[in-house]
Amino acid sequence: MLNSDLFSRNLYMYRTKAGMTQKEVAEKIGIRQQTVAAWEANRSTPCPDIIGMLAKMFGITTDQLLLEQDGRGNALMGKIKKVPIVSHVKAGFQGYTEDELLGYEYIDGDYDAEYVFVHVEGDSMAPQIMEGDLALIHLQEDVENGEVAVVMIENQLSSLKRVLKQAGGILLQPFNTSYPAQFFPTEALYKIRILGKLVKTMRRW
Repeated sequence: MLNSDLFSRNLYMYRTKAGMTQKEVAEKIGIRQQTVAAWEANRSTPCPDIIGMLAKMFGITTDQLLLEQDGRGNALMGKIKKVPIVSHVKAGFQGYTEDELLGYEYIDGDYDAEYVFVHVEGDSMAPQIMEGDLALIHLQEDVENGEVAVVMIENQLSSLKRVLKQAGGILLQPFNTSYPAQFFPTEALYKIRILGKLVKTMRRW
């Protein structure tokens, strides 16, 4: 029986190793990009004929797509982690509902349940971080001076800001100079809450 979770991880690994986008894979086998995205998110699996076509495209065997190994026969799948993509980070984050789960992204590294991806909204952190990017967030209640964090301001939806700890308060600074920085003096720090630290961003094409 096909292990759909292993297949989805292997497909992502071999596709990215080949330097191909989901769209390019889809075009080569005559399907929609959304179908490839569904395979990688482990929402569906292809028929055996399609698996054979994928293996041929990547220059590997079907076993290498289905079993726990990389293209050289080394067991590396333990490094590939399935990280949820959620609609937003919220205060007291202890999980997510089905409505808040947007899918999954597979990344190489030791990432546990305290990590989530969120879609970047708006251009306040441009040009370094663009709208639509995936931001990998480690859920934590504080960050070091100068780090970028997911911050909730006065219980509104959270957003990314650079946190500058200064004498007498905290400055939340966007990268985009078209947006003003916000300073919160010590007596007003109760209005902001750090929910997580930005680890890295990924751009999907």
